[in-house]
Amino acid sequence: MVRNISMILLEGEPDHMLCRMPNTTDTEIKDYTIHDVLEEYLSVKGTIAPKKDGRAIALDLGDNVLSQLPGTNYHFH
Repeated sequence: MVRNISMILLEGEPDHMLCRMPNTTDTEIKDYTIHDVLEEYLSVKGTIAPKKDGRAIALDLGDNVLSQLPGTNYHFH
C-alpha cells in the first residue's frame, strides 16, 4: 500500500525518518515548506474551522503545537 503524506523535515534526523516517523521510503524533499503551502491554501480558500480530533499525538510536545508557527501567537481552541 502506498501512502502520500506531507511531513516536516526536522534538522538532524536520518534520511529514513521524517518528523519522528521512522522507516520512510521513496521520500522527496521539496523546495517549499508546509507553512508555504498552508499560506497559499488559506489565501485562496479563506478561513477554515479546524478541530482537534486526537488522531495525531506528539509525546514530546504540549497541546498547543500551532504555537510553534513563526510570527503567530495563535492558540488552538
